[in-house]
Amino acid sequence: MRIRSLSMKPYGAFTERSITLEPGLNLIVGVNEAGKSTALDALTDFLWGIPSSSPQTFLYGRQALAIRATVQLDDQNDTTVNLVRRSAGLTDEHTGGDAEPTWTASGDTRSRWRDSFGLAHKDLRTGGEQLCRGEGDLAELVFAARSGRRIRDLLVNVRSVADDLYKPHRGNKSVRVRSTHLQYEQAVDAEKQATANSAQVQSAREAVLRSAADVERATQRTTAARTEEETAKRRLSAAPHARNLADALNQERDIISAGPTLSEDQVETHANALHRTAAADGILETKMTELESVTSARADIVVDEAVLADGETIRELHLNAGAQLAGGQRAAELLDEAEHLDRVALKELQDITGPTERTLTQLIADLHVPAERVNHLDALGAGLDEANKKHTVKEQAVREGGKRLRDAEAADTGIPMEAAQAVREAVNAIHADGSATNRQRDAFTKKAEAGRRRDEALRRAGLPVGFGTPASIPSEKALRSASERLKSTRSDETDTARRLEGIQQTLASAEEELGGVTVEGVPDERALQNVRSERDHAVTQVFSDLEDGRTPEDVPALRTHLQGTIAQADDMADALRRYADDAARLAEVTTRIALHRADLDETTGLLANRSEAVAVAEGAWHLMWSALGATAPEPDTALLVHQHLIDAREAEEEMVEARDLAASLGEQVTGQATSLRKVLATAERSRPDFNLDALLETAEMLLQEDDKARETRAIRRQLALQNADALTERDTAATELENVHRAWRDLLRTCNLPDDLSSAAWSRRRDILHSAQESRDKAEDHRQTGNDARDLHEEWAQAVAHLAQRHNVVANPPEDAIATLSTRFEAARAARDEAKRLDSEAGKLTAVIEKQQGIRTLAHDELQALLSDVGLKTLDALNEAASRTKESQKLATEIAARRALVRTALHDHQADDTIEELDEVLHAAVDAAHTKVTEAEEALRESIAANATAMEYERKLINAPGAAEQHARAQESLAAVADYAEQFLVAHIQATVLERELDAYERKHASPLLDGAGTFLERLTGGRYVAFAARDLPTGRSLEIIGADEERHGPQDLSEGTADQVYLALRLAGIASLQAERANEGAPTLPVVLDDILMTFDDARATAALQVMAELADKWQIIVFSHHSHLADLATNKIPTAHVSRLDHPPHITASRAASEVRERAHTPVQQHAPTRSPSARKMKTGAEPNSDPGAIREWARRQGHSLGNRGRIPANITADYNKAHAGLDHLA
Repeated sequence: MRIRSLSMKPYGAFTERSITLEPGLNLIVGVNEAGKSTALDALTDFLWGIPSSSPQTFLYGRQALAIRATVQLDDQNDTTVNLVRRSAGLTDEHTGGDAEPTWTASGDTRSRWRDSFGLAHKDLRTGGEQLCRGEGDLAELVFAARSGRRIRDLLVNVRSVADDLYKPHRGNKSVRVRSTHLQYEQAVDAEKQATANSAQVQSAREAVLRSAADVERATQRTTAARTEEETAKRRLSAAPHARNLADALNQERDIISAGPTLSEDQVETHANALHRTAAADGILETKMTELESVTSARADIVVDEAVLADGETIRELHLNAGAQLAGGQRAAELLDEAEHLDRVALKELQDITGPTERTLTQLIADLHVPAERVNHLDALGAGLDEANKKHTVKEQAVREGGKRLRDAEAADTGIPMEAAQAVREAVNAIHADGSATNRQRDAFTKKAEAGRRRDEALRRAGLPVGFGTPASIPSEKALRSASERLKSTRSDETDTARRLEGIQQTLASAEEELGGVTVEGVPDERALQNVRSERDHAVTQVFSDLEDGRTPEDVPALRTHLQGTIAQADDMADALRRYADDAARLAEVTTRIALHRADLDETTGLLANRSEAVAVAEGAWHLMWSALGATAPEPDTALLVHQHLIDAREAEEEMVEARDLAASLGEQVTGQATSLRKVLATAERSRPDFNLDALLETAEMLLQEDDKARETRAIRRQLALQNADALTERDTAATELENVHRAWRDLLRTCNLPDDLSSAAWSRRRDILHSAQESRDKAEDHRQTGNDARDLHEEWAQAVAHLAQRHNVVANPPEDAIATLSTRFEAARAARDEAKRLDSEAGKLTAVIEKQQGIRTLAHDELQALLSDVGLKTLDALNEAASRTKESQKLATEIAARRALVRTALHDHQADDTIEELDEVLHAAVDAAHTKVTEAEEALRESIAANATAMEYERKLINAPGAAEQHARAQESLAAVADYAEQFLVAHIQATVLERELDAYERKHASPLLDGAGTFLERLTGGRYVAFAARDLPTGRSLEIIGADEERHGPQDLSEGTADQVYLALRLAGIASLQAERANEGAPTLPVVLDDILMTFDDARATAALQVMAELADKWQIIVFSHHSHLADLATNKIPTAHVSRLDHPPHITASRAASEVRERAHTPVQQHAPTRSPSARKMKTGAEPNSDPGAIREWARRQGHSLGNRGRIPANITADYNKAHAGLDHLA
């Protein structure tokens, strides 16, 4: 299947746009917004239908969209069919009936065609990347025929084992062979060192003994000083507590001597009784007051029982009061309205009869006309009006036709037809395609356009426009090399400077860290062992005492000794660990600082060298551009500037070519001007001094006059025929009018009506009579309704009067009486409810008062019993005894707490002694003891550090392996090296054999699609890359690209253009496979559409890709869209079979105001308007205009001198002028 033409009429932004296609390779070139993407959407919609949510309905409604195509259904047969795709379906233009899309096969869908056969550059790249990862629609075609995954997993495992054992690269020191050999070398060195250490052990042991004795003496002095300091601190801290204890004891004695106290139970009984008595008194006072108020309020309430008895009747009459009052008022209004309607009807009838004494009913009876005759009069009166109107219209048509005919006869200019025809032929010859004049004008236009492009390219390149293009432009290769060199040196300098800054920061941080490292004296390890031995001995003694039946309380000195030895041992162990940690940290920080300083010096030198390299590269870069007369751009934009220079040079060459062509056509253009001047002279338009443009303008004006004269003569003939027809129709209308008028007069006489009565007068007479009858009927209805409402109102008023009399209420007016009764009823009901509520509340208050009086009596009895038990006579004395008891209990708690504090602080000292001592003496003793502890601890730390150093040195000498042991280790490591080497050789041989067999298996079972893709890749890359290989790895499937040197690469290893060549080769192979499947199924091939897929290809790559696609286009149609105009030149020069089409430029946008104004107004809020309707919607609403064909309007506008493109909105003033110019012709048609 092949598309031979595609027409969008209308579709998207196009009113009419057509593209001609050839069966093979079609290259369609157009700038941005020229319609490439719209054409791709149109082809998709033609093949698979216009979707309901089409994005192309922004200008025309979906029902208005139409896509026409000439389709060659059979690749072997040139027969074509013209089809139209609309929203309703596919139609055959020849038959007008529905057409079947015969190109569809099983599984074909719109999305599948776009994914497989209609590709944009983004889709090409995304799909290629997925395929290289073993994903996407073509992955199964590539990987389906493959196998051997388990063998590949086994090969990976074997390789992993071999790599763990040995790697040839000498930097891999972690493999077993190298690490074990390193152990062997270290053991040999240690064997040599071991022989030199035996003479130093004895000296180290003597140093350890001396330092241990120093530690023992320092420890004893420190312990004694700490004991003395602790004793002084305890006495100092216990002194305030002892004084407070003495004060509390004195207060307790004073309270006991003041009088009797109560027990805890008596205190609680006393407090509860007082609380209940106070609570009951408060409640009684409140409730008695409330009861008096309620009793008084109840006595003031009087209930009207008589009104309550008639309550339901009063409420019902009151509820109906509003309706009854309204009913009485409405009755009076209806009766008045009935009288008014009678008067109106009588007055209307007297307008017909004049003043009369007859009643309304008599007048209606006298003027009555039967209904059938009324209908007959109405019909005949309408016919009479229509005949009058028709006669008037025909008479007016006769007058207007005569005037138009006279105007047409006066407008005939009478230009000779032969002269006008000669001028028309001369103008057509000048305007004909390929004429010398058109070719010369095209050359001038091309020259101007080339000049504009040259100036624009020079401006973008940063060169002055007036000096022309440089004579010599460096090659892209040289430019790219200089650019990469400059960027590389700059990048190296930046990286080095960043690295230097990081080193400086790291060094400063390390030096700061070194300042915070302090190493205190090392504790004596032997003293630590002695303390721990003493601790263990004390623990053993405790267990021995427990076995003998003695507890730690029986032997307090042993427990204290045990706690002290445990604390001393733990303190010395902690100090030893802190010393080791601080020393290790100091060594580590010092080593790091040395390494950072060395790295700093090296990086500083490297930065100087790289800065010098940047200066050299920048000098060469600026020198290259100064030779061109341009300011050196940044390397990232250099290629773009270089392309601008190339474009400028090409544009200047086009200018020279266009100038030469225009000059060579000058003589032929002069001959055409002479011929036109001669024929104008024969038409009495002699213009000997006019140039060609002025002559053409004169000829166009003459031809317009001739066209108008022809139109006038045709109109005159048509108007004469129309005028004769109008006269005939006027006479016929006059005859019809006379016949209808005669019948009208006869009918009036039959109905006893005046025979001079007009149809309008009859209509008025009929309407008045009908209105009078309706008014009389309405008046009768009002009288009946009013009488009924009046009776109901009187019945209600009598009931109200009866109640008012019984309850002594004035009965007139009744509405006031019922309102008064209703008010009295609501008041009586409220009084009854309030009386009930007050009675209930009084009963509740009485019950509460009786209860609280009982509670108060019971509490008073309890207090009297308590007075008797204690032996007191008054309640005041009892209250004072309770207060003394509470103060005594509080002091007892305080005394116990202070006694415990003093006992804890003094241990075996007496509190009285501490109380008598002065604070100044105690503080002096503490300070002296603390000074002794500080001096003793400093001496102890120095002794422990010396002892630890000696012991560590001794331990290293003692624990170092001997020469024989080191020799044995060296031999063991050497044997392990030999064993690992043997294992590596076995694994390496296994992996080599497996890989060779697996590669052979995969080559035998490789996918045919990869073979085809490899062939395409070889041609696209010029033999640089030649094949693909599929791999099944533990991490997933993937594709590798194989170069001519058999090196394997992933897509990420290739340049952007080469990667796109890889993806295009895979996609073309996939399309070929899918087209072959369609052919095997008997389905036609589908067109392949590629949108801007060559955008990253240089000229050589693009030419190779076009050649490959041209060969494939012999089998199935390929359509390539691009916005790169140089591809059209490549295809024309390199691919003879390619068909190249160029899309028109988008219409020029006329500025409505300055750009700065537009930007300013863009930030100003505007009023939102309703969305505009599409042209089709406006047409359906307002009706067809004289001529709504946009193509015809554009053609006419161009002839009138307007500049309009092939797409976009047509200005309203041009459409109005067109309709005005063609109004007469449309009327005749």
